[in-house]
Amino acid sequence: MVITRDYDSYGNPTVIGGTARSPFGYSGEYTDNESGLVYLRARYYDPPTQQFLSRDTLLTQLPYAYVNGNPLNFTDPSGHNPGILILAGALACPECIVITVGVVLTLEAIVILHDAWERQQAANQACSTNFSKQPTYPVPEYPTHPANPPYQGWTWHGKEPVGGDKGAWVDPGNTESLHPDVNHGPPKGEHWDWTDPAGVPWLLFPDGRVEPK
Repeated sequence: MVITRDYDSYGNPTVIGGTARSPFGYSGEYTDNESGLVYLRARYYDPPTQQFLSRDTLLTQLPYAYVNGNPLNFTDPSGHNPGILILAGALACPECIVITVGVVLTLEAIVILHDAWERQQAANQACSTNFSKQPTYPVPEYPTHPANPPYQGWTWHGKEPVGGDKGAWVDPGNTESLHPDVNHGPPKGEHWDWTDPAGVPWLLFPDGRVEPK
């Protein structure tokens, strides 16, 4: 017996042929034949809605969206924190490249993938650097007052009052943030919790020192 299936970018079946039944569907993952839900370990994914049934416990932005709404450039086999598809093909024409997962990407998409890969490399480097207690990114100046944004354009995310211990100043252009902890007791004492653009947490002290959190 033979079964033939094809899917669109979000996992909705476009071609189903043959008489055999298989528990494996989109991306080779277990798929419930009755509900169409795809089991991705941490969560169940619903292709028609392009959403997971539960929140991503690792992401705060688009916690229900499948691969951040970008199935051509990302994959999410674990149900957590979508990763970049790995290129494993060769140039087939001046305008496109074919990769092993069967998706044809334009050169513009490849540039997007490359940029995302560089950001991931920077994050990996930052994580490894964290063990050597040396930040990869420029250390921000110690904020003058918790109620004032540390840099122009930064916004307060959290509860009132602004500058309290229930929120943080966030750079809307990336994941960098500064959380005031100016009333922290010894031995650490006054400091700010700084999350660098790669998401690595640090402690920022009034004298400019930084330590891994």
